[in-house]
Amino acid sequence: MVRVTEPGTAFIPWIGTSLAEILCVQEERVVAKDNTVRYRA
Repeated sequence: MVRVTEPGTAFIPWIGTSLAEILCVQEERVVAKDNTVRYRA
């Protein structure tokens, strides 16, 4: 075991762009008449 050299946590709050904009990919899809979905076709 190694003892910590500084008290506290290494985690810092996120400051910046909305995480929903970074982690979410929204692309258009086509639903055919037989209810199948085509993606990048």
